[in-house]
Amino acid sequence: MENEKIVLKSVFSKEKKLVVMPAKDPRTGWYAGVDRLSDDEKKKLKYWVEPTTKLVIEHNKEFDLSDETDRLNWEWVSKLPSIALSYEEAQQTKEALFYVENQEVESKKTVKLEEMINKATSYILKDRSDMLADRARLLGYDMEGESVWAIKELLLKIAKDPKTYSRIIDVYESNSTALHLLFLKARDKNIIVLENGAYLYGTTVLGVTEESVIKTLQDPAQKEIVELISKDLNNTSPKQSRKKEVKKD
Repeated sequence: MENEKIVLKSVFSKEKKLVVMPAKDPRTGWYAGVDRLSDDEKKKLKYWVEPTTKLVIEHNKEFDLSDETDRLNWEWVSKLPSIALSYEEAQQTKEALFYVENQEVESKKTVKLEEMINKATSYILKDRSDMLADRARLLGYDMEGESVWAIKELLLKIAKDPKTYSRIIDVYESNSTALHLLFLKARDKNIIVLENGAYLYGTTVLGVTEESVIKTLQDPAQKEIVELISKDLNNTSPKQSRKKEVKKD
């Protein structure tokens, strides 16, 4: 661990400060991470840890493991329940107030996120203009009649948001996109209707949720029903567009 540095980050607040002392390990009856030293052994050392040793832990607190004092302190600090050894562990531990930042892991996450956002935006920018309205419809927005630029602006906004970019990728990569779109358009034109909590095509129950309907339509045994729905959809006069307002942040 030569030259390795440990940096602690606060789980809740950057202003959070915590005074800590070694914690007793109930299994051994001694303090976790603290060496038992005789008085003679202590005389040979420049620094040692006592059960009464205190440290202030705060956001960006650093332990340089190439430094003997920091290394010895980290031995017991790392055993405290208030210190998690990763961000993931901190999310799973109620007692954790600080966690060890892994810069490499965090950098990989950032790069991966950028890659996925670029992937989502690339799908949109390379898509055919006449397909964009259908992509928006799959996301819950009826943009029929809107300009290509308005639709593309909406889709790009979703693609660039770290919380929603995956929805764009799903729309382009899902193997049920065509059937999902068929369902939405058939529902809009009352070819498929929702009655008593179930979606019906005529008297045929297709499912009780959108997901279950899509699963039904994917079944090869339902090929004839899919063809009939498509035929009915093509023979139905266009309905008036129902535009949905884009949510503002």
